[in-house]
Amino acid sequence: MVKCCTVAAFIVLGIVWVLLIVSYSTYWYAEKAGDSDAYIERLYNYNQVRETRKSIFGKQSETSRYSEVYKSSYPNVIRIFQASLAFAVLSWIVTSFTLFCIILYFAGILQKIPIFKSIVKFFPIIGLLFCILSVCIFAGLQNVVYSDCKKLYSKATFYDSQGSYYANVCVEQSLFEVDDNYFRGPTTGWFTTIAAGIFSFVGIIIMLAGKALAHD
Repeated sequence: MVKCCTVAAFIVLGIVWVLLIVSYSTYWYAEKAGDSDAYIERLYNYNQVRETRKSIFGKQSETSRYSEVYKSSYPNVIRIFQASLAFAVLSWIVTSFTLFCIILYFAGILQKIPIFKSIVKFFPIIGLLFCILSVCIFAGLQNVVYSDCKKLYSKATFYDSQGSYYANVCVEQSLFEVDDNYFRGPTTGWFTTIAAGIFSFVGIIIMLAGKALAHD
């Protein structure tokens, strides 16, 4: 009889699998100004931005890809999005393979390769590490925005009436900012990756401490 912990591990890792699909298929960063009656909201991912405007005239949304000018002006910002996405996808691939191996275990095939069966138990650790890397890399987004901004505007001339350089063209900001009628910070993609990491950790405990994939 298949041990209950193996079934539990399969369910938990299945949740991870779904969460990671959500994470790499949705937006990772959001800006919203206004209230529920009238606002402007921008959602960002690795290759596009979705802008939604709501007013007394109705609600309109438009999705557009980053322009070549923006890509050349903020190259490291784009790389942050791409790197975070890449590690989320890698975690999904590892999780998919782990689930496939558990299915082979249910079918009685994996038991024929004892060494490989022992190795499979550690795959969720790799998936968790990829989730952590994805989340931590994205946490440095605002530092990279500031760095790219400084590089961009150091090539331009911005002076006031006294001939002094505008030092506040680029401003260091935190990852999150919540104020009256204003929000800026990570959104669905980032949080689902965190959730995937948490469930991956639970899966690791079940796989190792619970002795999943053991002999019947």
